[in-house]
Amino acid sequence: MLIAGGRDESATFASAEVFDPPSGRFYQTGPMTGPSAYHTATMLSDGRVLVSGGCSGPLALSTAEIYDPVSGTFSRASSMAIARDSHTATLILDGRVLIVGGEAGFGRETIGSAELFDPGSGSFEPAGQMATGRVHHTATRRSDGRVVVAGGGNDTMRLASVEIYDTRSGAFRVARSMSAPRERHTATLIFDGRILMAGGVTGPSSSVSAAFYTK
Repeated sequence: MLIAGGRDESATFASAEVFDPPSGRFYQTGPMTGPSAYHTATMLSDGRVLVSGGCSGPLALSTAEIYDPVSGTFSRASSMAIARDSHTATLILDGRVLIVGGEAGFGRETIGSAELFDPGSGSFEPAGQMATGRVHHTATRRSDGRVVVAGGGNDTMRLASVEIYDTRSGAFRVARSMSAPRERHTATLIFDGRILMAGGVTGPSSSVSAAFYTK
């Protein structure tokens, strides 16, 4: 398990550690090529890890880097088209990574666009536009390869809406909404193919106790 970057009250980190399950210990590795928080880290099909976006100050980053577990080092990849943090990054069936939504920095506009990272070329390409920009949402890959993007928030409200990304058409379509708006929730693919949406918040001091299944 790779733990990379993050922040505390006074600093943003570039350091990284690896957890070794057999020994139950953490070992220092890395560091990243630059400090970052609120980024994503996605294991690729070949075992490398894509770290994308995030922020090291008030503005989001467009940078991306690759961690090689063999050498224990990070190296820069091509940058995303749009700077974003608090987005999602989902490995799809063909080995590419779908980057969805996010925001342009603390308190700044939410993002409705998506990008795909191709490990073969090491580059990003556009991947369609959602009907609604969102941040702090979930993105869950179904067994058929489609990705269900649910909830989150935008500049004015928390969202109950759900959109599905079809990797064959490269487009999003609006699906049935959740029973309640929520962000920072969990989304878990269960054995029968449904996705369980649970918890989350609807406001600064208002949590959601209801759960919701979607196909």
